[in-house]
Amino acid sequence: MFLHKVQYDKEFIESNTVGFDKFKELAKDYTPNTVSKQTVLSKEQLNKLAIEYATIKPSFIRIGNGLQHHLNGGFNTWAISLLPAIIGSWKYKEGGALKSNSGYFPINKTLLERPDLLNKKPRSINMVELGKALTDNKNPIKSIYVYNSNPLVVAPNHNLVKKGFEREDLFVVVHERLWSDTAKYADIVLPSTTSFEHEDLYISYWHNVIAFANRVIEPLGQSKPNIEVFSMLAQAFGFSQDCFKDNAYDLADQALDSEYFKRHNISLNRLLKEKFIELEYIDFPYTDSAYTKTEKIQFENPEAINLAGTGLPECTALTLNYPFILISPPNKHFLNSTFAHINKLKEKEYAPYVKINPKDAIKYDLKDNCNVEIFNEQGSCILKAMISDDVKEGVLVARGLYWVDDYINKQPINTLTSDKLSDIGGGAVFFSSGVNIKKV
Repeated sequence: MFLHKVQYDKEFIESNTVGFDKFKELAKDYTPNTVSKQTVLSKEQLNKLAIEYATIKPSFIRIGNGLQHHLNGGFNTWAISLLPAIIGSWKYKEGGALKSNSGYFPINKTLLERPDLLNKKPRSINMVELGKALTDNKNPIKSIYVYNSNPLVVAPNHNLVKKGFEREDLFVVVHERLWSDTAKYADIVLPSTTSFEHEDLYISYWHNVIAFANRVIEPLGQSKPNIEVFSMLAQAFGFSQDCFKDNAYDLADQALDSEYFKRHNISLNRLLKEKFIELEYIDFPYTDSAYTKTEKIQFENPEAINLAGTGLPECTALTLNYPFILISPPNKHFLNSTFAHINKLKEKEYAPYVKINPKDAIKYDLKDNCNVEIFNEQGSCILKAMISDDVKEGVLVARGLYWVDDYINKQPINTLTSDKLSDIGGGAVFFSSGVNIKKV
């Protein structure tokens, strides 16, 4: 809207961006009336937001996590990330936008991953498509080693994933702390340590503190951390390189072997003494170049044409062929499926439920706390209904991720989520699943 009112930073755009003229032409299609219908915000609300964002200095956008989990999430995130360039907020201290802090820590991944040891390119499978991969008879997976994950709960299209794990000819090894839903399908379960029982280097998606923690207790029973198991497997397979004998301290030391950490005197020895170190704040994240091939902020990107048929961040309407779109955000008491087995945490949260708008509840004759079945072509999930104005008409919200046995019909919410890939990045689209609903 500030484009229509010519409230944009021409000087910044001309010096630091590419493709703005085409983007500006595209923006003419997004009139206040059009955007109001798409967002259910009034034209007055949109106008107020646009004026405040364009005129208050500095302006900052916290994009957050979740938006990318839509079929059109990549393009939508791209469009939002361009707003600071339009008004030139990158010029101001604490201005701009942030998706996540994961790139804040310049870990030396080359030393950790050792790509120089590869003698050929290994087969790579997107975990979003795990169910498809495990049931692919033409290119069968013969064994799977699961660690740091519980795919029978967290992976989309649960029934297809389950079908893959049920194969008699699939050799399954699960390295796990608990008797998880995935561990039940294992041929071998290897006991894993908790964070109390092993050393580790810690970074974050959100803050700017790096830390190293020593073990608090010795590993219980035969429990072993990932690093030790990987080392044992490598040596059993005949790999003789010294790197396969590295322990957590060795790997942490290598991870910190970068120019940034050296310049700021951040080392493993210092972390062992101080426990944690706060990385310096970056007052001006964008100065005169962007992390793109053009080194400029891109309003247009020709490479995007191969993804969606357009090189501009257009808003593409979702076509799901169902009356409802299902959103399944994380439960605040769990960490994905981690901690979902703890009764005290489950007691803080209502039993697995689905929120539905009052108008939709009347239309489908649903009452608070009644059992409802949400379903699509992949399967069904029975939940308790919670009628709430928190959700829009045509939207259902069911928080996860409970373990399978906590659901009435033993079908978790990811039974319904699509294993399609997002438009940019090939990520999961947990929030773009079409479903229907009925009273049970």
